[in-house]
Amino acid sequence: MRHAVNDWGALAALVEAGQGVALIPRLVQPLYAHRRLALPATEGAAPSRNVFVAVRAGSERDPVPAAVRDQLRAAAAAWTALLTLADSRSRHSGHSAAVIE
Repeated sequence: MRHAVNDWGALAALVEAGQGVALIPRLVQPLYAHRRLALPATEGAAPSRNVFVAVRAGSERDPVPAAVRDQLRAAAAAWTALLTLADSRSRHSGHSAAVIE
């Protein structure tokens, strides 16, 4: 490893300059719209991330944290469905990569 950065813009600049490759979350891909980067389609199962809700011990049954947890689950399910649909459409269109110019 030649470079280590903790800034998405700096990471994109390094990749754009030919200094390496990067794994980037979908949520930040729109930040690269003005850059010239190729985003090859991945094969197999899409990467995933686990998110945990932490609450103070003893408040696990409190209705407020439970409501937040339920909303997070619903949002994650909706986002997953949207991404699955988008991935399915891109695979059926025959495009194997997206280039952001």
